Amino acid sequence: MPALNVSFTEAELTRIRRAAASAGLPVKGFVHAAALDRALAVTLEAGYRHMSRALGRAEETALADRATYFAVSAMEGSL
Repeated sequence: MPALNVSFTEAELTRIRRAAASAGLPVKGFVHAAALDRALAVTLEAGYRHMSRALGRAEETALADRATYFAVSAMEGSL
């Protein structure tokens, strides 16, 4: 399996270790999940910007309202 070697300062690594411990995850799993979460966020943002340019203002607002509804519902676990 391909791997990625990422360097951190001692302070950054301390912050990551603490966050991983708080999340109940090993550092490797925490960093893996964080990288994938960020990659998804960037992809979704780019897709939203593309759709936003293609839509009119009213459609864009409706899309944002639906996206907010789904995001909140997902965080609350009601989806």
